[in-house]
Amino acid sequence: MLKGFRALKTQFKIPQDVELKWSPDRKHYLRTKLKDRTGLYLAVLKLLIKHNVRCLCAIHHLQECYGMKLHGWTIDQAKSWAAKTQIEWLAERFQSPLLVRTSSKGLLIIDRMSHGTDEKETIRSLEADLLYGTGYQQLTNITLNLMPADSCICAPLELADLIIGVAVSWFGGGKWSEPLFPELIPQFLYKYYEQANVKFAANPSTVILGYGLKLFPDTLLKTGRKRFKELDERFLFTETGVCEWVPF
Repeated sequence: MLKGFRALKTQFKIPQDVELKWSPDRKHYLRTKLKDRTGLYLAVLKLLIKHNVRCLCAIHHLQECYGMKLHGWTIDQAKSWAAKTQIEWLAERFQSPLLVRTSSKGLLIIDRMSHGTDEKETIRSLEADLLYGTGYQQLTNITLNLMPADSCICAPLELADLIIGVAVSWFGGGKWSEPLFPELIPQFLYKYYEQANVKFAANPSTVILGYGLKLFPDTLLKTGRKRFKELDERFLFTETGVCEWVPF
């Protein structure tokens, strides 16, 4: 997949040292030089499909989290709490069903966080989960603690930035993600026929997105119901995966 990723950069005439971002700043190469960002992103998502990549996303509505509502947290406090919580949720779903069902071992890589203190606290938090479990899962198939890396030199983190950027934008009604999210849907971790055996699947639309997506808090679920309804009316789950419904 790394070779394919580099080939796409060459195809779109992007220097290899330019970092792929969903929302690059104004001076970034993708804004100043690239004319077809949507085409690039579509090509990257198709590369994920080609290599059977599975996606897990956790999305928080920070302004609605209980810390800000009840305890007067600052937005930075909410972000720090959300980072630790999201990684815990993703680790649980990474452990089971993915690693357990395939009898595999795995590790977690995170992008460098803007505040070094938050990064250390997040790493320590997951280390405790690895040692003692989370209350929902014993993370026995995750072999090492979190490994921080710089996204500018780590292609999987560049891909992860695009995946979560598309997902967050789509749930927020962003127009640029409309042609992209359908390409992402087949990549969410899912096995609909196994839903009854999964204890941790809190989604209003498990038919299409399975348990590859976690939204928090419940107010975000309510906001997303209309969008989920659009998915259920447009896509079907079949023996070969998710496909677009075509009326007879």
